[in-house]
Amino acid sequence: MEYSLKLATYKAIYPTLENYDKININDPNINVFTYCSGKAGGSTLHTTFESNGFNSAHVHSNKYFQSITKTKDCTLFDVVDYCKNKNDKLYIIDSYRNPVERKISSFFENINALVPNHVDCTVDDLIFIFNSYFLNVLEDYQSINEILQYYKLPLFNSFNHKKKYASLTHENISFYKIRFSDIGQWKQILTTIFKKNIVIQSANLSKKKKIYKMYKKFKAKYTLPKDYLQVIQSDNDFKIFNNKKEQEDYLSYWSNKSHDVSLIDNYFPKLCK
Repeated sequence: MEYSLKLATYKAIYPTLENYDKININDPNINVFTYCSGKAGGSTLHTTFESNGFNSAHVHSNKYFQSITKTKDCTLFDVVDYCKNKNDKLYIIDSYRNPVERKISSFFENINALVPNHVDCTVDDLIFIFNSYFLNVLEDYQSINEILQYYKLPLFNSFNHKKKYASLTHENISFYKIRFSDIGQWKQILTTIFKKNIVIQSANLSKKKKIYKMYKKFKAKYTLPKDYLQVIQSDNDFKIFNNKKEQEDYLSYWSNKSHDVSLIDNYFPKLCK
């Protein structure tokens, strides 16, 4: 079945293109879906693919896709199916990022919406707000899972720590999961996956944003509620995408940067009046 895509839909799946009027919106030709979880390097992956000759769509989820396109007639799965039938080979790739850093990055990425008056906050205020209201809810999904479920495929339950990726093939689709922690090796990893030399193009870097100074101060001073260590330990994705030593090192690091919740029970910030 073919799907006629509205202009808004096309803009959503081709976020870096500008001359939409010169493109056939009924015939997308995507061969790489950067089907990437938020704050896990998706912008860098998408920009990298585009600059290396691929047609990449950067998406997070079907729900997000439909909220952007404002249509119920065309789902993200419809677009993937269309491109699957159009291309001899289709790639779908996601990146895993360890939970605490990912959540902090998401908090600052969306801080204008989450804490509109953040400019009036101290670092202590922001740490309290983050731990109290956002630590347990921000960025706790793995994007690629929903498309695997759509095709009735098993979720990734292992990671090749030598190759630095997990992979699965279904018909002419190759699914891959890499790690944000290996970003310094993405050139070699992606070159192996795509069997061509890949040059990394970084994008959406925190250091180029106005909030970066506060972000650095936050990370330097931040301590994790000690009971959240148990949440990390029970996180199945954390155990899949980190080997035993990496798990121990990560938990040790955050254990040394954690606090007993009772220590802040009496702290009531001005909440950035």
